[in-house]
Amino acid sequence: MTYYYSRPGDKSDKLGNLTINLVHKVNERLVLTLNSYSTYQVQPQFDLLVAQNRVNGQYYYTTESLSAAYQWTSRFSTVTSYQVTGIFYEEAAVKQTNDYVQQIIGNQFRYLLDPTTTLVAEYRFGLVDYLYEPQMDSITNYGLLGLDHSFSPKFTVSLRGGGEIQDQNVGGT
Repeated sequence: MTYYYSRPGDKSDKLGNLTINLVHKVNERLVLTLNSYSTYQVQPQFDLLVAQNRVNGQYYYTTESLSAAYQWTSRFSTVTSYQVTGIFYEEAAVKQTNDYVQQIIGNQFRYLLDPTTTLVAEYRFGLVDYLYEPQMDSITNYGLLGLDHSFSPKFTVSLRGGGEIQDQNVGGT
């Protein structure tokens, strides 16, 4: 909790975070991963890519992802993923236009070029559902190409480039 002694009205902000990361190696070829991050806070947190850039009251943000990585051959693997993200504001005026749930299904195709470089092609399909403003809903298709390069066991770079096509209920594509 953060307490502001000179602020009028409610003088305290309640804050909390929870992070869970689980990895299960089913066998030599299949690895399952679960990542979960939830936070309850009041200040904008720009690294979450939440649209608000000012204080709009308490909100709850959560993102959960589940992925399955499968090694088909010594050089070729795939990673299939599902991610759900949501933001929910407490203040009625803010929640009417900003509460949403986003779901993304993706598939990566990975080819090991050499022991330190992997080429990656990726496709994602996303749905955004605004809870109180259905006209703002959208469907998005993403296409990405890139590579992952390991300079050392502790230093890896991932580069991706691509495009997206978003079809909105209002405004077209």
